[in-house]
Amino acid sequence: MKFSLVLILIFLFMLGSYINADGFDHYAYVKKYVKCEAVQNVAANISSESEEEFYQHELHFASLDSRTIALEFARAGNYSPAEVEELYGTYLDEYRATLNESEDADEFLKSLTPQVKKCRQLNEMQKDILERKRKQ
Repeated sequence: MKFSLVLILIFLFMLGSYINADGFDHYAYVKKYVKCEAVQNVAANISSESEEEFYQHELHFASLDSRTIALEFARAGNYSPAEVEELYGTYLDEYRATLNESEDADEFLKSLTPQVKKCRQLNEMQKDILERKRKQ
């Protein structure tokens, strides 16, 4: 419980630091959640034996949540879904290139674990967006 409270306080502090005279920096959050989408999809792909398994993987579902949140920030910041998709392609290409350079996919997957955990925490902090979108 204390850990969650600390995360919320950190998030609020970070949120306050992104607010400036011009307003909220939506694009910074779009980038953060799109990067999460990419890393979660790459991790799900490495962990899956088949395409069917990939589409049933919990990290694939988490990546869909990250995309939902990214699109909400994009909409609020007047960015188009096409811009989100382009950014996603860029991050996905970066992770795939790093994977291709890696000699061991399992070691690469282990190196992604801290990012994946952070992404789960970020998704959890935006649970209200996800719940609202699921109800729509």
